Amino acid sequence: MNSVPYVGRFAPSPTGPLHAGSLVAAVASMLDARAAGGRWLVRMEDLDRPRCEPGAADTILRQLEAYGLHWDGTVLYQSQRDDSYAAALDALKARDAVYPCACTRSQLAQSQRNHEGEILYPGTCRNGLPPGTIARAWRVRVADANFRFHDRIHGDLEQNLARDAGDFIVKRADGLFAYQLAVVVDDAFQGITHVVRGADLLWNTPRQMVLQGLLGLPTPVYAHVPLVTNTAGQKLSKQTLAPTLPESGRGAVLAQALVVLGHPPPPELNDAGPAELLAWAGAHWRIENVPLRPAIANAAPDRTIRSPLTAHRLPKWPNSPAVEQVLRVHAPFIHTVVNALRDRSQLPDLMKQLDAAEQAGWARLVGALRHVIDGRRDPSIKLGLDEEDSILLDAILRGLDNPATLPPLEAQPDGSSAAPGLAALIDASARGDAQAMSVLANMAEQMMKAGGDMALLGGRMRRLVNGERDTDQLVAGMGPLGRELLISLLDELAKLRPQ
Repeated sequence: MNSVPYVGRFAPSPTGPLHAGSLVAAVASMLDARAAGGRWLVRMEDLDRPRCEPGAADTILRQLEAYGLHWDGTVLYQSQRDDSYAAALDALKARDAVYPCACTRSQLAQSQRNHEGEILYPGTCRNGLPPGTIARAWRVRVADANFRFHDRIHGDLEQNLARDAGDFIVKRADGLFAYQLAVVVDDAFQGITHVVRGADLLWNTPRQMVLQGLLGLPTPVYAHVPLVTNTAGQKLSKQTLAPTLPESGRGAVLAQALVVLGHPPPPELNDAGPAELLAWAGAHWRIENVPLRPAIANAAPDRTIRSPLTAHRLPKWPNSPAVEQVLRVHAPFIHTVVNALRDRSQLPDLMKQLDAAEQAGWARLVGALRHVIDGRRDPSIKLGLDEEDSILLDAILRGLDNPATLPPLEAQPDGSSAAPGLAALIDASARGDAQAMSVLANMAEQMMKAGGDMALLGGRMRRLVNGERDTDQLVAGMGPLGRELLISLLDELAKLRPQ
């Protein structure tokens, strides 16, 4: 039996108030600590000063207390610990484990990216600074070898740091210390034995374990809980306009977080408050009950699924019109990937297409596909993918197993199949639905990048949300396909709100 007392932690970045996704991580880490009779600490990861919002740290602490999440000891603030990080960097320098880097962001913009969308450093300064340059940042030199680690939820995992992460930064060009270094130093300083956090940080774990080894620091036990996403498959965050935790109905919100974590409260606790719910959850907590999948949804009898943290009813894929539309649009790409993986002589041409797709904004999907090319099929390759990327990856994997499932190449996208889902989002946004507004804003941004009719349609989303229905004004300047989609969209909106 392990005699080391359990010490866990919740470490939010104060870039804004807590939302449903951060509540899930906080609840999981606290319950795991309490179930083990351990301590639960809070650390503010306010290392990136420019991104931190004034007053957000205090707001987060008030939210934790309001939801019954009471921590032990004093709160640690990373912004007050630069001396400790500097000492750790000096220790790495003494071991020749780091090197100075002169590369700028613009110089690295065209570099390959991993499945998390992070730049894979090409090693420009690995063997010394190029002539005429000066050091801007410091990077850790990683080995080209497979690194194996264990996660209590995801099981045994493996990552090649050189291929999937590259030499990573521990001190940034702006003089700030990087997250990877700070989190390792602080976990050791606080005596953290167990880390329970969101699955978006799963593949940071090998980098942190490498730093722990270099610095002679203990390695905690890790568990990464499922993310909460919006209806577009994006992780809830400030960037995706995730609504803050409500001040009323806290018991219901907390119960929904427990559903995400695979611990649905019994019916008799339907009207319970945070204290009663957490007491029940603490007595019944089992880490093995926490599911793997990032977007947790429960099947309903009418073949739709309901996200436990939204009021939206979403089509259950793979039979939804939205999925069919994605498959129609990208059928040639899906066939190209599957054909190249079944006939490896086609791989060189595929790699050229993937490079082009990566530059066009599909970095995460391309990263996942490179894992598939390397033979990986574990569910973790889908982490970080949005809904459209996930649909494409699943279609490719199904096509590899059974080519009969590939979407027909002759199928073409049409406005009538895209319009109902888009109209529902516009209507929900007009009614004030925060998540629908977030999804629609992201879609409009992607449309604007696409150019042509899609850019015109994206620019007119706000007008549609505000109630404009003048067909002639809205289709002005569009080609035939754009007009078809917009007219179909107006027809669907009229069905949702008949006069």
